[in-house]
Amino acid sequence: MDYSAFKRYALYFLPPAEAALSAFGARWLGWSIDEGRVVEFFDNLTEGHAVLTATARKYGFHGTLKPPFSLKNGYDAAQLHHAATELVATLPQFVMPQLELTNLSGFLALRPATESDELSKMAEKLVSGLNHYRSPPSKAEIQRRRSLGLTPRQDVLLMRWGYPYVMDEFRFHLTLTHRISNAEVRAVRKCIRSHLHDQMLSPQTIENIGFVGEKDDGNFHLIERLSLASP
Repeated sequence: MDYSAFKRYALYFLPPAEAALSAFGARWLGWSIDEGRVVEFFDNLTEGHAVLTATARKYGFHGTLKPPFSLKNGYDAAQLHHAATELVATLPQFVMPQLELTNLSGFLALRPATESDELSKMAEKLVSGLNHYRSPPSKAEIQRRRSLGLTPRQDVLLMRWGYPYVMDEFRFHLTLTHRISNAEVRAVRKCIRSHLHDQMLSPQTIENIGFVGEKDDGNFHLIERLSLASP
């Protein structure tokens, strides 16, 4: 495979491709990261749904483990893929806790109902273990991040790891909307719940991690699911 067809790379939690939750995410956002194609939205959505989901759409339905990054000069995508495959193979499979629909500072997302040490440790190891492949953020990116408002700790993380919401600031979530007003939350939440059923949110054993890439069109595509260590 030509891994170099992408301008940024990331490691994502992706629901199993055959799972109802995966199908929900694709139809809610209008993009299948597994198949790399536009998907028809659900019927009976709230007004302005395409705008409501525009930012999340290009990333696909996912939970970030290692945030998107560009490759540092001197490394190529095949080297990154090899290193990511070997690292993921050392990490144990784990059970994703029950998910729940939550309001995270104004945007709606799915979050584990209980904290998962396994999930947090996995994200830490992916962030640190592949960090030397990451190109440092540009001055423009640093300024953009800072302009959105960072705590001193988040600023330290941005400069150390290229992203402010990692390590002790990591808050795993699967994004469903951009930031919306309090007046919109009730209607959008009701719309989500009309398509998202409780059985989709049940605890599940996670056997692999998505190695994904962003193409020039700004959309993320699944490159390969990398297998976690068997029990």
